[in-house]
Amino acid sequence: MAFRTILAVTGPHEGDGDLKPAADLCNEIGARLAVLVVAVAAPPPVGEYAAVVSEAWLDERRAVEDLLKKRTADLSAFLAGSVLSADVSSEYPEAGWADDTIGRRARYADITVIGPELLANETLKSKAIEGALFSSGKPLLLIPAGAQPTLKPNAC
Repeated sequence: MAFRTILAVTGPHEGDGDLKPAADLCNEIGARLAVLVVAVAAPPPVGEYAAVVSEAWLDERRAVEDLLKKRTADLSAFLAGSVLSADVSSEYPEAGWADDTIGRRARYADITVIGPELLANETLKSKAIEGALFSSGKPLLLIPAGAQPTLKPNAC
């Protein structure tokens, strides 16, 4: 199977450590890089006071949305300086929908790559793995720290 598009999933708090292995894989096989920046939204307040939305909850949502916009813009600028064909998008789903959101985006790629920084983020790691495995129907490549991944098989 020829991989033409590789999806790299990252979070707004992760660095560029997950993008380098994904970009290296793209350069190795001449594929396009798609980056999805995902933050899992905090659940809304519930209870008898749920009719009045908490200002703290709204402030937190706004801060995360601003962080997502900044991270997306920074990654777009970073990738614009490379020879790779790439695009960056972001999503801010509720926790119950995060795996479906990631899986839906992964359907448009040939393989999803999750790097070591995202693997250290327990919440986002589980949502990304569940979405890529069970909602996309496409392969998933997990890259642990220190690994040198390749998509070219060895000739024996």
